[in-house]
Amino acid sequence: MCRGSVAEEEVAAPVAGANKRRPAISLADIPFEETRAPEPAGPPFSALLEGGDKRQRWLKHWIGDPIQGAINHGTHAALRPIPAGACSWLGAFLAPLARRYNAKRIFAQRIEHNLKALRPDLATNPAAAGRALAGWWRNVGRVYAEFSAIDRFWEEGRVELAGREHLEAALASGRPLILPSVHLGTWEAIGVAMVKGLNLPVIGVYQPQPSRFSNRIIYRVRQRYGVKVLPPGQRTARQLHRLVGGNHAHLVMFIDEERANQSHVPLFGRPIPQRGNAVTVVKLARAAKAMLLPVHMLRVGGTRFRLTFMAPMELLESGDARADIARNVERISARFEPLIRENIEQWYMLAELRLPPTRQ
Repeated sequence: MCRGSVAEEEVAAPVAGANKRRPAISLADIPFEETRAPEPAGPPFSALLEGGDKRQRWLKHWIGDPIQGAINHGTHAALRPIPAGACSWLGAFLAPLARRYNAKRIFAQRIEHNLKALRPDLATNPAAAGRALAGWWRNVGRVYAEFSAIDRFWEEGRVELAGREHLEAALASGRPLILPSVHLGTWEAIGVAMVKGLNLPVIGVYQPQPSRFSNRIIYRVRQRYGVKVLPPGQRTARQLHRLVGGNHAHLVMFIDEERANQSHVPLFGRPIPQRGNAVTVVKLARAAKAMLLPVHMLRVGGTRFRLTFMAPMELLESGDARADIARNVERISARFEPLIRENIEQWYMLAELRLPPTRQ
């Protein structure tokens, strides 16, 4: 599932009205069309004549984006019939080219910066740091290429399960489940495994991509493997509250989403945020009396993965709502921080993390 965010104010209203009776809702009640990313209207032709930023936006929307979209659609279609292993290998093979092309860009320098900041052992070992950095680019190359074949991963036996006892215990409780996760390995395969492999009703939230053409590809891929992932907004917040609160679907939410040019969680020593997916996870869990079941997907070699259900978490509640939310966000962060450090070359959000200067 793609990264997405439901802001604090978007979930506050439904949570505040948790005791109000609302009509029942199930996943079947949500048409797949509702998961399609909205497409904004393009700039009018007059913008081209006005010049400046308006002309640039017109050129990007009507010329630049369609050209790049045609390339992306063509690449996706060409990779689609290729065996998943070969598809992934091609992404890894092309990764060094992408790394060289982006070498002088700020985000590429940030990746190297963050890698060494989170793993001081690599900062003092240039050879190991170089291998880890190259591994990060290879993983990203694989992730992009694998999107064309990801719906076949389960049938081809490419995903193994770990921590099944945690999942079974959580399901046996009869309570709604909220599954916090992070962008490790090929994270989209979490939805594939849970729907096609475990036959669990799951829902998610995504952040639409800047390109409408990329959003169309994502929409069609998710149609193939049957996961409904909704765009952020008030409507989605209400739907999540009814689905999770009514125990009609389990929510998978990525707590390391980008918001305001930053991935705020895991914390890595930074202040606890007041908004974002981790806060939403805690608020929804409180309102729905849900159990938290952290989950992650790691690449264990080539195009093979391990889906791990971690030990369930119960929320800490003292009666002070604001303090409890902060404490629980901190606890969720603590579950994932060592995992990310250990598998730093597989954490996609390394490019979006902006640590304080004192950590760099």
